[in-house]
Amino acid sequence: MMEPAAGTYELTVTTLRAGVTREQVMNSTGWPVKFADHLEIIARAKKITLTALRDPQWRTLIAHGMANAE
Repeated sequence: MMEPAAGTYELTVTTLRAGVTREQVMNSTGWPVKFADHLEIIARAKKITLTALRDPQWRTLIAHGMANAE
């Protein structure tokens, strides 16, 4: 998770999921990423949560003919 820094509103990573590294976040973000001095580590996302987050993207790809519905 990212939160805006006081004063500058620059997004700062404050929380990571267990198993996710700083390097993965930096490689998946299109700008230089700042990390809080103290990062909270939370449990890995459950499969049902990941499915719910990914489903809208999948349905959009299907709707635009960019993926098979099969």
